[in-house]
Amino acid sequence: MSDYKQQLGDDTFYTLNHLWMLVSQYPKFEEMEHLFKLKQSKIDQSRYTYTNSGTQFPLDQDDWIPQQQDFFTWMQSKFDDLRLPFQIECVLASWCIDYNINGFQTAHRHSYEALNPHGGEISCVINFDDVPEVEGNEVNGNLFTFMPAPNGYQHYEEHPSVRGQCIMMHGEVWHGVYPTLNQRRCIVIDVKYKHREIPNESN
Repeated sequence: MSDYKQQLGDDTFYTLNHLWMLVSQYPKFEEMEHLFKLKQSKIDQSRYTYTNSGTQFPLDQDDWIPQQQDFFTWMQSKFDDLRLPFQIECVLASWCIDYNINGFQTAHRHSYEALNPHGGEISCVINFDDVPEVEGNEVNGNLFTFMPAPNGYQHYEEHPSVRGQCIMMHGEVWHGVYPTLNQRRCIVIDVKYKHREIPNESN
């Protein structure tokens, strides 16, 4: 896959060197929405994270076992259908973010490991609100990403928050969120994956 941005059916795939990102729509996102109700019983950890003016709390494995299985099945099926060489292994961490008005997230990445030829980490962001473009602020609540080319050029993208949208990215992809003037909630799931061989399609 030599092109940086490719349309694969209804999905968009970005790739540059070892970095990649897949933008899709998760059909069972509504079955995870109740997890935001745990906000009252969880400890807000936003002060220790890149989230500003918002609540961020962790999800324990027991909080979402059925939903986790469904999500992994869908995710692996998506990779299989698109013939992407990724095999899901396990959850590393997961959490909910509920932004306040003007809440945002500074640029960061989730993995700082050296290049791993055998796999690595995938960061998944599932959005639960449609955040509209507003007059004078066309990036209202957008998630932004950038991938550096060898010559130093940064391939920059903006992703408006769309309800049910799922953005999966290599753990080393830098990203953040512009300040939002609207309700904006998301669930973030970091998973471990390994590379696998994709057999040639039979003629």
